[in-house]
Parts: sequence; structure tokens; C-alpha cells
Amino acid sequence: MTRTHDIHAQKDSLLVNIDHRDFNMLLKAEPEMYRYIALMLCRLLRLSFALIEDTALLSLPARLAKQLLTLADSYGEKRGEGTVIRLRLPQEDLAMLLGTTRQTVNRKLSEWAKLGWISVHYGEILILDPAALRSCLTREGEMRPEIPELTPGASGVII
Repeated sequence: MTRTHDIHAQKDSLLVNIDHRDFNMLLKAEPEMYRYIALMLCRLLRLSFALIEDTALLSLPARLAKQLLTLADSYGEKRGEGTVIRLRLPQEDLAMLLGTTRQTVNRKLSEWAKLGWISVHYGEILILDPAALRSCLTREGEMRPEIPELTPGASGVII
């Protein structure tokens, strides 16, 4: 079967492959698992619609700010005066998530670094002023509840 997407592990991971027949037998034996699968699919659909909506309605700075805040909420770790995103995400991959080029993302990150909102070092981004990043969203009248407040150490998984 042809796959339309790739997945890259950010750290050591355990991959489990369950045969289709075995999985169906498991669902038959444990029907309450359908609920969790449905919840996971609903979350995936909700995230997909949010991505489509953001791409259509938000400017690149707003999409980048939202993505940085989301990553900091999910993978952030308090460091000194800010929150460092503990996720290896090259600018090229970040650009691909946002539907733009690495050069455009690099320019915006450099601009925000000069303003003191963030600090960019090889392999990491330190969020220094999350309120300034949030202002990119509020200027467009866009401040939906799913924009996270930074809570370093909170973990989240994007499915």
C-alpha cells in the first residue's frame, strides 16, 4: 500500500506492527477500544480542519506564532528567562508545516529574535516573550481557545 506521509522519530522509539486480523480480533474481544479509536480520529479530524482554517485565514506570522506556542506548550521546558522547545524541528520542516519556505521562516524568526521575542540557536528555539507571539494572533482578531498558554513541562501529543 502506498503511503502519503512520512513519520520521523525524534528520539528512540518502539514501533509495533499489529497484523490486521489480530487487530480485528482484539477489537472484537475488547469493544470498548472502539471508543478510544473514535476519539483519536475525531481529534485528528479537528486538527486537520484547524490546519485548513489557519492556512486559509491566518497570515504567515500568525501561523508561525501559533505553531511556536503550540510546540512550546507540548514540548517546552523552562530555561532561565524563557521556554525552550525541546523538539528537533529543522526550519525546513517547520516551513513545510506552515506551507511556506525555509527562507521565509528564517526571516521571520530572525526578526522576532531582534525584537527579543525569541532566541534561535542551532537545533532549538527559546520563547522569551509568549505574549508578543500571541499578539500576532490578536492583531488579526484571531485568538481561539486552542492557542496554548505556556505551561513548561506540560506534555502533549499531536496525533
